Amino acid sequence: NGTGVKAGVIKIGTSRETIHPVEEKMIAVVSEVQKKTNVPVSTHCDQGLMAIQQCDLFIRNKVPPGRVLLGHVDIPNDIHYLKEICRRGFNAGIDHVGRDPAAHDSIKINMIRELIEAGYIKQIFISGDMGKKNYLKAYGGAPGLDYILTDFKSYFLEEGLNEKDFDQILVENPRRFYHTDD
Repeated sequence: NGTGVKAGVIKIGTSRETIHPVEEKMIAVVSEVQKKTNVPVSTHCDQGLMAIQQCDLFIRNKVPPGRVLLGHVDIPNDIHYLKEICRRGFNAGIDHVGRDPAAHDSIKINMIRELIEAGYIKQIFISGDMGKKNYLKAYGGAPGLDYILTDFKSYFLEEGLNEKDFDQILVENPRRFYHTDD
């Protein structure tokens, strides 16, 4: 209080195959903070699971779905799952980009294409979730932190998606999501 420092995002996570009572309670607390501050919520869905259940809890707690980004939901490689998340108004974190560079992330790009074609481009978020040394070039790993802006972008464009869509996903969506009214 009194510092002028404000949070940029609220982070919450749930377990892999169930949402435990303490996690449900934490979502309720996070929901109250979100409604009071309008700070966006970023979630951890362990192995990409329990996103629909998280959606249900945020809806029950009256959090605007557009203020929630569900993380790791690309892991199951299930387009119907992603579409259901987006249909409900939530944002889908396709954040395991760079894990399959040999295949040029074709599965991720195809999921993105299907979401765009279904009208959900404003709900797509891309990242690499590359916090381990074996993903970082400085430690001899790959593909590196620049991968999304270099190689992945090239694959994205080669697959017939366009620069405008890439910019919408990487620039405009985060700009809108992380904006809070002062």
